[in-house]
Amino acid sequence: MMAALPYMQFYVADYLADTTHLTAEEHGAYMLLLFSYWQTGKPLRIDRLATVARIPNERWPSVADTLSEFFHVTETHWVQFRVEADLEAVNSKVVTASNAGKASARAKALKKQQELNDRSTNVDDPLQRNGNHKDTDTDTDTDKNKNNTPPMVDDLFPKFWKMYPNKKGKAAAEKAWKKLKVTADLFGQIAEGLAAQVVCEAWVKDGGQFIPHPATWLNGKRWEDEVKVASNVHPFPQSRHTGFADRDYTSGLKMREDGSYAL
Repeated sequence: MMAALPYMQFYVADYLADTTHLTAEEHGAYMLLLFSYWQTGKPLRIDRLATVARIPNERWPSVADTLSEFFHVTETHWVQFRVEADLEAVNSKVVTASNAGKASARAKALKKQQELNDRSTNVDDPLQRNGNHKDTDTDTDTDKNKNNTPPMVDDLFPKFWKMYPNKKGKAAAEKAWKKLKVTADLFGQIAEGLAAQVVCEAWVKDGGQFIPHPATWLNGKRWEDEVKVASNVHPFPQSRHTGFADRDYTSGLKMREDGSYAL
């Protein structure tokens, strides 16, 4: 797991629009849970929820009943697939940047070596110099071709499997994954597409029984599908960035005597 980032994306307008039914106490608890999830990069343990949210034990059952709608609840953890997918998308970008940096370093090293080779052949016989130059160019071209090949990221399948909510047909899914020859860039696209679909209407309804098998999803390149977000799911932290002028940002807030608003 990569080191925790010192920041996370947060769109205030979207958050308020999707959580108008929460009390101030529930807002605080939800934010603390999200912060902890992002920092640790792991699902939240049920036996630690009240402590992480800083809610007294006697109050927690009521708060948990409301906040559980934002999570997939298992016997031992609260899982938010959106956060899981966002974490993997960020991680894939880090991997891509790292691979690009390594490729750049290799290219610089090859260029430097080429310059040294050229200098060393300046004192040789012209025919010998031409022969050496030809061999060096051939090797360099081969190395360049290797560097231009997108790096494979075989070790990311376990991360995809962890994110995907339908845990059926793992062997078939892994076979489909290998056929795709997933690079760091492609993994980023898969993670972003999955992040949108885990909160879509088709996947959320009826307990998720319409979520396709992972092999089917991969073979069909379903991460490219356009989906409709379910009305009862908070798609944090994706921003819709539309209809700002039509939104009532005071909905659910109380006006103070000085004209300002409070939760």
